[in-house]
Amino acid sequence: MSHFEYTFITPEGKKKRGHMSAPNAQEAKSALRTSGVLVTSFKAAKARKSDQLPKEALIDFTLSLASLLKAGLPLFESLKLLTDQAQGTKAHATLEALCNAIKEGVAPSLAFEGHFDPLYCSLVRAGEVSGTLPKTLEKLAQLLKKEQQLKQKLIASLLYPAIVAAFCLGVIVLLLTVALPAMSSLFEGKALSPFTAGVLKASELLRSTWWLLPLLPLFLYRFRKKLLPVTRKEAALARFCYTLATLQEGGVVLIDALKFARSSCNCLDLEQAVERAEASLILGIPLSAHFKKEKAIPTLLPRMFAVAEESGAFAPTLYQLAELYDQATEKRMSRLATLAQPLTLLILGAIVGTIMLAVLLPLTDLSNLL
Repeated sequence: MSHFEYTFITPEGKKKRGHMSAPNAQEAKSALRTSGVLVTSFKAAKARKSDQLPKEALIDFTLSLASLLKAGLPLFESLKLLTDQAQGTKAHATLEALCNAIKEGVAPSLAFEGHFDPLYCSLVRAGEVSGTLPKTLEKLAQLLKKEQQLKQKLIASLLYPAIVAAFCLGVIVLLLTVALPAMSSLFEGKALSPFTAGVLKASELLRSTWWLLPLLPLFLYRFRKKLLPVTRKEAALARFCYTLATLQEGGVVLIDALKFARSSCNCLDLEQAVERAEASLILGIPLSAHFKKEKAIPTLLPRMFAVAEESGAFAPTLYQLAELYDQATEKRMSRLATLAQPLTLLILGAIVGTIMLAVLLPLTDLSNLL
């Protein structure tokens, strides 16, 4: 079943929103007309979390469907086979809904709406119109796999430094909240150096605001996009170029391809630059000419776009550009991970050493007095 959103006017004259499920848009509109509801707008709802396949399952499904279609099986038979294989999994309900929609004669692109994101549906529609659905699905699977690999590389490169940092921070918190308070009786009535007094005050402050500690991971997660701006932009450029190349090769019109590629960036500066490029393209200004004016766009991208516009080999050039940015991202993340590990240990080791020194200095003075 596909899901739809609509706004309607109540008998009291109020504007409200509604949701409904139906095999396709035509049946949904027919049901609304029959009910006598005064509809002012109607559109397919975005894919819901509960309906979406996990990324790995989506890649496997797309590759399997492409292979079955290339082997000569009709679309319905291919979906039926994949639905039977998915018995007992979360994907079964989604695949069964797709299978039923195709059986009822719904176009593949319409059947996929409500279960997959707009980018996926756009490529399916392009493959359906051009008659190259198996090849388009293969390209789509490659795109999804590329995105997954890039995400895994980013996570893997930062995982070890994050674990080391978490361990060291845990040691620091234990020193300040457990070890120092247990030794505070040794310092009572003694004149302490500003250095030791400052560490003890930090311990008191941490103990009084301990409830803020669980918010630290949330804070870091909230601002994770601002921690690695250069690397994040290179990764976004790689996604943008690869997505745009796949859409162009799949037969999607350039202006529509730009919109879908823009949504895959996950980088505000780049998204705004591409959005302005779309407006320029409508006015007849080439993408290469517009991107030269954008500060958020590196100089390599407009040069490669100019080559693509002159040669007409748009998709191959964009694939090369995506590969370059992908390699640059991988190298930068590798360097960052190599530097982050010792740097994290040095910084946090220095903090632990500072705390220990603040404790040992007064003890040394006391022993001298004895």
